[in-house]
Amino acid sequence: MLRRRFLPFRNSSFDVIVAIELIEHLKKQRAFIDEVRRTLKTGGFILITTPNRLYSRIFRIVWDPTHMRVLSPNELAQLLSCFNVVVMQSSGIPFLNKLSEPFARKLARKLGKLLLHVMPFSGPSIWVVARKDYE
Repeated sequence: MLRRRFLPFRNSSFDVIVAIELIEHLKKQRAFIDEVRRTLKTGGFILITTPNRLYSRIFRIVWDPTHMRVLSPNELAQLLSCFNVVVMQSSGIPFLNKLSEPFARKLARKLGKLLLHVMPFSGPSIWVVARKDYE
């Protein structure tokens, strides 16, 4: 089967590929991951950050309309199943820093850290570092 290449680079061209807040804007997420895998050297790393679909469910957030598909941590892990996922984490909760009272901000930050401890993927963003271990 002949496969079309989307990225204009040779196989195994890169040691590191960074995709910050990108994958959710793509219709063909699997094709993108396949191209990353093709262009990444064995032993190379990919860093991906993306909004967390679980966060939108917990806090009823409406995402940017240009997002084609927002992923949950499990969906992102499945998409990256051809890689060795080294780290996958969720970041903090952004609205906690917008509180005006210092005491409320401090309390909210502590509650946010507790929430992330109890529900590790409850933050608004997921970030992943994964390694390509084999061709």
